Amino acid sequence: MIHKRTHKLSFEQADRLLDKYYEGATSVAEEDALRSFLQQKGLPRKYDAEKAIFEHWGQLQAQSSKPSRPLHSFFRLGRAAAAIAIVLMGFIGYRLFIPAAATDVAYVNGKKIQNKEEIIELASSSLDALFSIDGIAEEHLKEFSDIEF
Repeated sequence: MIHKRTHKLSFEQADRLLDKYYEGATSVAEEDALRSFLQQKGLPRKYDAEKAIFEHWGQLQAQSSKPSRPLHSFFRLGRAAAAIAIVLMGFIGYRLFIPAAATDVAYVNGKKIQNKEEIIELASSSLDALFSIDGIAEEHLKEFSDIEF
């Protein structure tokens, strides 16, 4: 007679495996161990979300293992195609009728810059350079101050 060794996880081991599971790094054996851990009665409430996730995946696996009827598959495919068509129409309608959001853009020496902080820094340094040239800018500004509008 072959005995299957059942390995009961402690709460700490289960927590580590759950962290690993959410990182996408668990093996099938580790997920099976988690599944059997989460099927225990009397677990603390902190495991309710994970228990629901594993139950949901178990139900999906059970449904996918059932043979499907060809006509049922056809209608399921039709519903999926209709859903995709609705999403595409919504996206196209959004792109056509909603104006694009304004963005900060500057061209410096033919290079497109969209980083707002970089644009402000370049504009500020340009103005600093302009006012540091032997008072030329101040002289030209005086010319404009004499003009009455």
